[in-house]
Amino acid sequence: MFLDIFFLILSFVIIVLIDAPRLVRLGLWRELWVFGTIMVMGYTLAFLRVFKVIYP
Repeated sequence: MFLDIFFLILSFVIIVLIDAPRLVRLGLWRELWVFGTIMVMGYTLAFLRVFKVIYP
């Protein structure tokens, strides 16, 4: 379970480090808000799945 959490956090950090700086540099603030919202929703569901709060 700890390994799953580690990989979830690692994937979150990698995706944000790849996509977010470009959006900030180009001044795409609305897109950055949408990106952040989708990331938060997706990773919340992923963490709930890892902790077995929701089932397939």
